[in-house]
Amino acid sequence: MAAALVEMATSFASARGLERVHDRAALLRAQVQVLAYADGKAYGVVLEALQIPPGSERQESLDAAVAGAIACPLKILEIASEVATLAADVAETGNRNLEGDALTGALLAEAAARSAATLAQLNVSMLSRHASADAHLQELRPALARATRARERAVSAYAAV
Repeated sequence: MAAALVEMATSFASARGLERVHDRAALLRAQVQVLAYADGKAYGVVLEALQIPPGSERQESLDAAVAGAIACPLKILEIASEVATLAADVAETGNRNLEGDALTGALLAEAAARSAATLAQLNVSMLSRHASADAHLQELRPALARATRARERAVSAYAAV
């Protein structure tokens, strides 16, 4: 939704000079639609692994399935962070016609980033001690920080007007 708002806001004639932002937002929107479906499929594999009787086979299957399920939210987090940045870029143009959509896009993108990070963290908690849980958590921190900084930029740009 955030990418669609940025894409829509940069579709107007008043958004001249933002064609790159428009095209990138459109591409990211399409990518995240595919990831939403893939995320459901990946978690289905986790649910199948949970049906295996307790033991080493189950834990190995579960670790592999959870590692796959973590990949989708991490990619969604990266996309949401980039969308928040695009939204902040639009907010900072000073074009009053785009302010509301840009600010809303940044807020929604940060919320999507935080939601994806939370899902990844919940999935990481299902990994065994032998799996590299910390490595997965380290991956999400920079993208989440970028999304937050972008939202702050958009809010500041909106407040300055």
